[in-house]
Amino acid sequence: MLELIELIRRIPGKSFLGIYFAYCVIVLIVTKLIFLIMNKIFDLMVIDSNDELNAYEITLIKHYGFPDYLAQTMFFKLCAEGYLEPAESSDSSTESTDNSKENSDNSTQSPANSTHNPDNSTQSSGNLLFKRTDKNPYNLMPIEQSFLENFDTPSKFCDILLDRKKMKAIKDFRKELIEKLVYMGFIKSPGKLKVGRIFRILLYIIMILLGLTKLILGIINSKPIGYLLIELVIASIAFLMVSDLPQTTSKSKAFLKRKNIEYAWVNSL
Repeated sequence: MLELIELIRRIPGKSFLGIYFAYCVIVLIVTKLIFLIMNKIFDLMVIDSNDELNAYEITLIKHYGFPDYLAQTMFFKLCAEGYLEPAESSDSSTESTDNSKENSDNSTQSPANSTHNPDNSTQSSGNLLFKRTDKNPYNLMPIEQSFLENFDTPSKFCDILLDRKKMKAIKDFRKELIEKLVYMGFIKSPGKLKVGRIFRILLYIIMILLGLTKLILGIINSKPIGYLLIELVIASIAFLMVSDLPQTTSKSKAFLKRKNIEYAWVNSL
């Protein structure tokens, strides 16, 4: 080990930059191949089927990890189905509600084709007061009934997003959806993702250790390290890009592609 460190120390700075660049390229290519093969193997474990998903499940595979998107989909769905209405009667609020309902129609009919951002939805309808209507919610899911209770008194959608207690139910709902989608083969299991993370850490250590050793030696011996530091940063960014293991499977991509084609007419509206 000490002999290796001494060898690294003796390599001239300019020569080391070239050697380390070639070394990083090789490691990045190997990493990319490993993750491509790993992703293919994981996809082969998925049983192909023509499962249909609801709006919430589609929202999750499109925006994995963001409960705000689930809350947005739920809000638009309840507006579209007549369970929520604006608490104000001004023309401007009515017009904004129509826009919200139009968005919710698109989101409900084709969540796979929806590209709404929670921040944008907050700007359009989140700052308006909404209240629940007299429509009986007997056929709604328990989580939807719970969400609807937030509007027993006129409330803003954006306030719900900022309330941790109210969003906890959405986060719990998200966990249930993830378990279901893992079972159906639309999302990789936590075990598979953990394997991907382990490989990512090991390969990154292999790539960065050589350059980091030279960097430390340069600091100890008062050598210029600016170019090496830049090279390490660039190599790290490149590694993050090539070592990506998608949380969704090829089954999810195929499903979303099919839905995008099926609802392509929405883009022309």
